[in-house]
Amino acid sequence: MKIKLSRSPAPTSRQGDLVAAVKPLDFAAPEMVVSRPARKDPKDKNDPKGDHQRDPSRPAEELLHLLQVHQIELEMQNDALRQSQIELGKSRDRYIEFYDFAPVGYLTLNDKCLISEINLTGAALLGADRSKLVRRRFSPYVAPEELHRWRHHFLQMISEDEKQSCEVTLQRADQSRITVQMDSLRLVKGDQVFTTIVLIDITERKRLDVELRIAATAFESSESMVITGADSVILKVNHAFTVLTGYTAEEAIGGKMSMLSMDREDSSFYTEMRQSVRDTGAWQGEIWNQRKNGETTPLWLTITAVTASAGEITHFVGTLTDISALVKERAKMREELTTYQRSLDAVSLRMISVQEEIKRRLSGELHDRTSPNLAAIELDLSLIAAALPTELSDDLIMRLADTRALLEDTEASIREICGELRPAVLDYAGLVPALEGYASQFAMRTGMVVKVNCDIDRLSPEVESLLFRICQEAMTNSAKHSKANRITVGLSGAYPVTLTVTDDGVGFDLAALNAETPINGLGLLNMREITEISGGKFNIKSTPGAGTRIQIEI
Repeated sequence: MKIKLSRSPAPTSRQGDLVAAVKPLDFAAPEMVVSRPARKDPKDKNDPKGDHQRDPSRPAEELLHLLQVHQIELEMQNDALRQSQIELGKSRDRYIEFYDFAPVGYLTLNDKCLISEINLTGAALLGADRSKLVRRRFSPYVAPEELHRWRHHFLQMISEDEKQSCEVTLQRADQSRITVQMDSLRLVKGDQVFTTIVLIDITERKRLDVELRIAATAFESSESMVITGADSVILKVNHAFTVLTGYTAEEAIGGKMSMLSMDREDSSFYTEMRQSVRDTGAWQGEIWNQRKNGETTPLWLTITAVTASAGEITHFVGTLTDISALVKERAKMREELTTYQRSLDAVSLRMISVQEEIKRRLSGELHDRTSPNLAAIELDLSLIAAALPTELSDDLIMRLADTRALLEDTEASIREICGELRPAVLDYAGLVPALEGYASQFAMRTGMVVKVNCDIDRLSPEVESLLFRICQEAMTNSAKHSKANRITVGLSGAYPVTLTVTDDGVGFDLAALNAETPINGLGLLNMREITEISGGKFNIKSTPGAGTRIQIEI
């Protein structure tokens, strides 16, 4: 055996001991080789002295030195072996940890299909304790309908040296099922054949594959669909999109959805659309699409935002439905409704005209038939009073006076009723005198101050009748509900004519007028309907505690 000593590199602790043992020899050479003579067999006949005989010429110090070197050498080898054993233990522990806690299942089957080894992940996939799986068959954990596939795979993997793969459904100990990918490889150790199997749980992947196939089928449905990025750049379109817009997939992908816009909607429309998508994750509504050939098509667009786990929007999915037929039908219905509304308005105006005529006739009949009789009665009472002797009792005179007063009150009531029905002055003098006369009677009857400011010429009988009725309704409504002290009536302009009726009453909340069951608002609603039927504009302003102002333009 030879030991080579060198001055560099720096010696370790054991090497230092070796150098210390060699140092007393005081060799001059920078490096030396110490050789220990080979041990000889004491029975060797070629060695007359044998190994047990010591050469008397070799000094005892040299032999001692060689023994010390040999001892140090053995100790160094022992340390190296001990260190190698420690590293081997650590490596074994790391292997065990990797084997047991690997993300996939590992198991080994012998040629009888019995489990000889299995890691913790594999035991978890089978849903059983590892100690109960060793030396047990693997086939009971295969779903019954998959046994034929497993047997075919097992026979194939024990007869071939190449890796074999298949997908199998496993039935776990708790009867739940998972789908695994099985990668198997045959190993031969002497006369024994083993099979190592890697189990990868692909249950979630299979589920996602099914969902993706369903989504792909739905995507290629009859509905036009488009997928864009968060920047609205088109990433994918289906065939229905191509048919609807005229753009091929190659032409559409990479472009923006604005390529379909006709600019019929203003910027606020798209601002509200984007805000709705950010707030609710979706938007739907009607838009107009411009096809590649320039044709325009009404569409019903539904936008759904796709978000990442952190909540940020990554994609948009749009569904476009051609609603051309619906829009045409809607336009037809709108036209029919307009025609019906016009007919209804004409009928309503005719009814108003008939009502006015009936009121005019009733007022005339009431006036013409009662006034002469009342005048005759009053004349007869005067003649009777003149013919009676002067010595009549005071009681009879008082009764005669009461009868005359009652007659005068009846005449006043009839004139008032005739005026409410339709004042005769409206027909022969016009709207302004009729309003002034009605305002005077209204003030006497209610005690309110009524001021009329009119600066117009004669209008058509229909318009004069309409404005008189609206003014009459407004003043009556004010007297009933506003608790006002003063009413001002203004009339100006030619065509359009503007009528304003203002009071200083308590006012009201306009929301009550627009309710389904308005409070004290039937008169106002009637005025609005009559105005709009006649083609006019009705406007009302009211604030609680600040009065009401009604304005009519016809």
